[in-house]
This record gives sequence, structure tokens and C-alpha cells, in this order.
Amino acid sequence: MEKDTGPPSAEKRRICWNARDNYLQCIQDHTLPEEQESNCAKLKEEFDNSCPKAWVKHFIRQKAWQDYKKEVYKKRDEEK
Repeated sequence: MEKDTGPPSAEKRRICWNARDNYLQCIQDHTLPEEQESNCAKLKEEFDNSCPKAWVKHFIRQKAWQDYKKEVYKKRDEEK
């Protein structure tokens, strides 16, 4: 993403969110790391280039947190 001053426009946000959604769907569909690397590399590059770096970091951390919570709830439910 080129350097801009100020927040991204509505169009740039839409492009970023679409790139994010496509990449996250790909890594969800391909659970093995080697599958993710080979199948999702282009989408990851598109995601990185479409969004501000801070947003990319935030979205990846947000996904990791959501995945962690799912696992915790799953384990909790299995213990009941």
C-alpha cells in the first residue's frame, strides 16, 4: 500500500477487507502450514499490499485470538 497521509478512503478499506477475508478464508480452508504456504501465498501478498501494515498485524492477531478462544471453549465444553 502506498504511503498516504490520513486514513484510507472507503474504497481502500473495502479493498483491504476483501483481501483480508480472502486470505483468512484460504488459511481456514488449508489447515496444514505447508498447504497454506503453497495455496495462500498470493492472497497473503495481496492482503499485505492492500492494507496498512498496522491493520495486517491487527487482523492476524485478531484471528489468532479468535482461534484461541474457540479452542478454550471447545476444551471447556468437552470437560463438562
